[in-house]
Amino acid sequence: MPLAAPNTFRPGGHRWPRLPAVSRAGRPLENAIRRVSQVGCTTLITGETGCGKGEVARAIHDSGPRSEAAFVPVNCGGLPASLAESQLFGHEKGAFTGAIGATRGAFRAADGGVLFLDEVADLPLELQPMLLDVLERREVTPVGSTRQVPIDVQVIAATNRSLEEAVQQGQFREDLLFRLNTIHLEVPPLRERPEDIPRLISHFAAYFADRHDQALWQPQPTTLARLVSCPWPGNVRQLAQAVERHYVFGVDDSDLVESLAADVPDDCKVDAPAEPTVEATA
Repeated sequence: MPLAAPNTFRPGGHRWPRLPAVSRAGRPLENAIRRVSQVGCTTLITGETGCGKGEVARAIHDSGPRSEAAFVPVNCGGLPASLAESQLFGHEKGAFTGAIGATRGAFRAADGGVLFLDEVADLPLELQPMLLDVLERREVTPVGSTRQVPIDVQVIAATNRSLEEAVQQGQFREDLLFRLNTIHLEVPPLRERPEDIPRLISHFAAYFADRHDQALWQPQPTTLARLVSCPWPGNVRQLAQAVERHYVFGVDDSDLVESLAADVPDDCKVDAPAEPTVEATA
């Protein structure tokens, strides 16, 4: 089954469309997305900050039989400890002070679809055995209730931290790590797939030109070569934000090239003056 097509550009939106990788380092991930989307297994996505773990999770959702159902993202690092259980599993009316009505919680909101637990390493320790129980039984018990509610959810978790180290430090349960790690996808950093950078620059240039209603910017070959050689510690997110900033400032082409070159970190390699070639898709 082919990968789902990237989302249509949406001016004024907050999420750019994902561009599947064609590089040697990226192609195994694209193949894995196809397979994982069809089986519905619990999946752990790891990778550096900004490399696109959330977009991989959305691609799994969009490429499989759950695509017509909900995709519910939850930032585990942003869950208040006092309300985390309720936000994940729901609560009954009157379950606690201020519970003036019942809520379904993220798991039931994602029923039939995908629940994406981002930054799962930051999940409060006291909530981890509850999550493990839900993953094993495929049932949730809302706060203030004894009723167990069956759920049909594919759970995808992501983190930029080492869960193995978190286990050693007593910050993450080992049994939960084993349960989340049914399938493990590693998103390669952008510096390991430089063949994708020219395509990504063109992709983001077109997206932000449309979003900001400006003429399309195309970098000079020498500038493009310098950008390809950059290590991009912030990965795809940093690259996209660099392109957007220059549309926002509205500088002309010559100033734009100079400004982009100034954005390149000092540890970039500068000995690649030729225009890079882009690997063709299979």
